[in-house]
Amino acid sequence: MAPKMKTREEEAATMEEDRLTNLPDDLKNRILSSLDLKEAVQTSVLSKSWVSTWTRIPVLKFQIPGLSSVEAFDEFVNKVFTLRDESAPLKRLSYERWGPCRPELLKKAFDFALTHSVQELKVEIDIAEDFSWPICLDVPSDSVTSLVLTSTMYNIGCPFLGSGSFKNLISLHLDGPIITDLESFTGFQSLESLTLLNYQIKTEGKILRVKAPNLATLVISSHYNESFNCCELTTPNLKIFAYEGSEFPRIQTHEALSVFDTLAIGFRGMDRMNEKRKFDDLMALFCVFHNARFVPLFFPMIALLTFYEDEMVKRISPFEKLNHLLLHFKGHQGWSADECSRIASNLKDYFLHNSPDAKFTMVNPDVDDDDV
Repeated sequence: MAPKMKTREEEAATMEEDRLTNLPDDLKNRILSSLDLKEAVQTSVLSKSWVSTWTRIPVLKFQIPGLSSVEAFDEFVNKVFTLRDESAPLKRLSYERWGPCRPELLKKAFDFALTHSVQELKVEIDIAEDFSWPICLDVPSDSVTSLVLTSTMYNIGCPFLGSGSFKNLISLHLDGPIITDLESFTGFQSLESLTLLNYQIKTEGKILRVKAPNLATLVISSHYNESFNCCELTTPNLKIFAYEGSEFPRIQTHEALSVFDTLAIGFRGMDRMNEKRKFDDLMALFCVFHNARFVPLFFPMIALLTFYEDEMVKRISPFEKLNHLLLHFKGHQGWSADECSRIASNLKDYFLHNSPDAKFTMVNPDVDDDDV
């Protein structure tokens, strides 16, 4: 009997399967890594050669969108972990879970990442059941270079800090951490970027100590009234310090900041009963970072400085070698253009006293950016 001839549709399907089969593995991985993880798993039906391709992709990103329920999400995560090719390198793991979060599954995600030499680990949740990130301190990781941990509803303990669990960590981003150990940020030899958001500082004396010889960027911000009494920095290579809060912290530097570049301070409102103290704290902060090259000042701080302008000009100008001073008047409380210009001119003369050739930019919300 003569073999059955393929229809035109069957021949086209065969050719398409051949093309998919013959794609290089690197290209397959790049394609799958760009897809939603659920879609990547579904490519197993494309052809025989794609059945297990998704189990070797270098990026795993778990998210609720695209899954019908939190139960389906949990089942999907377990399936991926179970079927994953153990020999395939894993570069990045992202675990985003809103709503109820089973602690055993969260711990499984951390354990999986740390035992599979993940380089970038990102976990975002609403709340952990025991109020502590379940990172096993007995499993130190030499592979993790970037760690992002976010809790959106409650602050969460970070017992792994100061344990030496992440020897080669370059970037650390913590949103909602509870800091209890005075030495939490001491000994991060490779750390270059540290971000602390919406924190609780529960160390003795409410001191935040950061000892990181390679740290270049430090960002500290909280939407709450949480603050700390003192921040001790042993960060000789610090280039950028950004802070936002309702108080200005006291800063101690234990090594000269010889390469320091940018000081960005955000201030949320004023308590008129304490505004003189806050003015003094702000001026003290400026003096600590006296060698800053670029300083942007926004309206709340401009207003605070203006309230005590007579007191300010009696003090020595804090900055020694500014390259650029920016004054941003967005949100000003009904000041006229002439008033803004007068205030800007006075602040310019004061802060650029030691750097008369520095660039000065005034941003008036009513007009385009304008160099003064």
